Amino acid sequence: MKVKEIMSRDITTIKPDRPLLELVKFFGQPTIGGLPVVEDSGNIVGIVTMMGIIGHFLPHSPLLLQEFISCKDESAEVNILSVDWENTKAEDIMEKRITIISEEESIIRAAALFYELKVRMLPVVNQARELIGVVTLSDICNGIHKMISNMLCSED
Repeated sequence: MKVKEIMSRDITTIKPDRPLLELVKFFGQPTIGGLPVVEDSGNIVGIVTMMGIIGHFLPHSPLLLQEFISCKDESAEVNILSVDWENTKAEDIMEKRITIISEEESIIRAAALFYELKVRMLPVVNQARELIGVVTLSDICNGIHKMISNMLCSED
């Protein structure tokens, strides 16, 4: 079974200059795990995730992060409020090192990438490397289930 048979084609994408304030509202939707960042040409240049947004306002020093985690008062909210939510853009916080997968690739290869990379979503591209969809871990599980069901039914 190929990725193109299980992927989602109806996806939400964003432009690199989209303000962080607008991005946060997307992640309130249960079906959004990541937002592919796409140039006008259709090429994917990154992915914004909620973890990336959270990481943007957390301290990057392990000692400061530990202090932040153990903080029991509301002073930790200062870091969130100090972020420039209107002027920080998607391109400022997006993950630029992304792994893409071809629509022609097998779902077993996709499953191996999910396992190896510990990601929730892989952008799917066509031969011109244009973004045409995404495949999620749920899509992979459903595809494998379908393959097994078909195999068991054909044995009867």
